Amino acid sequence: MAIIRYWTTLQDIEDAGAETIWYSVATCWWTHRPENVYQHPADGLPCDPRGGMLMMSPSRVFLDNAEANPDHYGRNGLDALMAAHHDNCVVSADDSRNTCLRSWDEYNDLLEEKGAAVDHA
Repeated sequence: MAIIRYWTTLQDIEDAGAETIWYSVATCWWTHRPENVYQHPADGLPCDPRGGMLMMSPSRVFLDNAEANPDHYGRNGLDALMAAHHDNCVVSADDSRNTCLRSWDEYNDLLEEKGAAVDHA
């Protein structure tokens, strides 16, 4: 079961001055760092950790839209969005590989599951 850890916040992303956000068309995964983008093993195209193809957006557009529409991410709003960021979701407490979930409901359930979320240290 995946766990959420809060290493990266919206403020961190704004402070980084990132120009681009990459986000998956198949999962809820996203990142502001080009080094987090995976390469699909079959064709080398950019993808999320599960092989889902990516879209790109100017950071300010992505973040402004997110902040204006927190209900899009379900009952935990922007917390669910941040849980889906590359830095914040890993396979398990024993496996620190980054992963992604397919729906906002999965992130919201994980956020509410006792012991699943690990706060930023």
